[in-house]
Amino acid sequence: MDLSKPTVRSYYMEFLRCAACSQNFEYENPL
Repeated sequence: MDLSKPTVRSYYMEFLRCAACSQNFEYENPL
């Protein structure tokens, strides 16, 4: 993965944010 590209970096950051959001959601609302 080439993090020097703005598009790739923004996509990667969005992925991390989504993953963190999912973890928080699962932690607060366990199935």
